[in-house]
Amino acid sequence: MSFPNFPDKEQSEPIMKPEDTIEMRRKFGRFPAIDPPKWIGLMFEK
Repeated sequence: MSFPNFPDKEQSEPIMKPEDTIEMRRKFGRFPAIDPPKWIGLMFEK
């Protein structure tokens, strides 16, 4: 996916926000119907 290459592009209003993506996935049945985990552990390996 290419992104527009112009100065101050981070200052403009986004087309979609993360909340919009979740809402759309729920609407079309593409969002898991499970409870989110209570915690997540990240393990880093050298």
